[in-house]
Amino acid sequence: MSGPGNAYRGLAREQRNIDPYLHVEPHFLNVAKCMKVFGQYFKDYYLSRTIKEDTEFAQIFNQHLLVTYTMDACADGEVKTLGEALMDPVPGRLFSTMATVAAAPDRAGAADERLRLTLPFPFAKDLFVTYFNANFLSGTEWYRIMDGATVALVGQIDVVKDDFIQADPLFMGTPSFDHFRNGEIDLALAPYVADWFETLAVDIDEFALAADENGAAEADVAESEWRGALGALGHDGVRTRLAAIVGEVSPPEGVAGAPALFFAQPGLCGTPTPAAFLTTDTDTNPMSIGATLAATPARLLVVQHCGPIAHSLRDTIRAFAVAPHAPRRFCLIDGADTYRILKANGTA
Repeated sequence: MSGPGNAYRGLAREQRNIDPYLHVEPHFLNVAKCMKVFGQYFKDYYLSRTIKEDTEFAQIFNQHLLVTYTMDACADGEVKTLGEALMDPVPGRLFSTMATVAAAPDRAGAADERLRLTLPFPFAKDLFVTYFNANFLSGTEWYRIMDGATVALVGQIDVVKDDFIQADPLFMGTPSFDHFRNGEIDLALAPYVADWFETLAVDIDEFALAADENGAAEADVAESEWRGALGALGHDGVRTRLAAIVGEVSPPEGVAGAPALFFAQPGLCGTPTPAAFLTTDTDTNPMSIGATLAATPARLLVVQHCGPIAHSLRDTIRAFAVAPHAPRRFCLIDGADTYRILKANGTA
């Protein structure tokens, strides 16, 4: 994904900052694995709430219920994203993530029934997930995964070798807002699920002066103008000014401070939101940037860069922020947006 589409950007600011419950429409579901991982209490709790009918409706209801309860269990257990798990991969470790499954050669899958995951950031080892055909919910779902797809995935690391890591998926499926927990939330937002949870810079209340009357970023400025202005301020000057605009606060308890990292509680449509801001002058190590932000308890993860934001960095921050069971918001502020914000607040 290269960034939010024009249709998402065209939504009203208040719509973009709704936080609907993120559900997963399952294509692959390993019922036995879910029961084994979360234990007898989980099994009893789930089975006591299933529909005991031999109908297609009951089957679909029970499948979605199991996905819902699995994600609840991940939230209770504070399960990390795949990127965080890969910082210290250990057999048995669970992860919850958005991932891209590479298309299987000739739809036959790789040897010993496993599929390759492609990562948005460089990683030294190959990464695979195993599968059994019986765990696909239909032939349509089987083809969808085998043809390559971006999926929501909860898995457990099984094998860690020098050259590859292999994991067992509990489920894989498509992100969705179609869920009873969303209540009155407008399901017309469903088409934008792929871009959701990205907060645009001008959606932050303290930066809203940089938006036009429609809530979008002001007109483009010449690259020579914003590069010259930010270059004159320097990295530290930009960081200091942004921190002053949003109101820097002390790091959360147990979180070590760092020169490029600061914390604040900016408003999102009037709601104070714990945020971690990482100001960087390089995007050559996106995994490190993502891991640094993800290690904080912030609900909004912000990367500010005085140049263009590379697609790989955007996709990496999304991967570290948007865990299906507990998605956090993320925001990327490139050089042009940084200049607009500072200029609008009189500090450029």
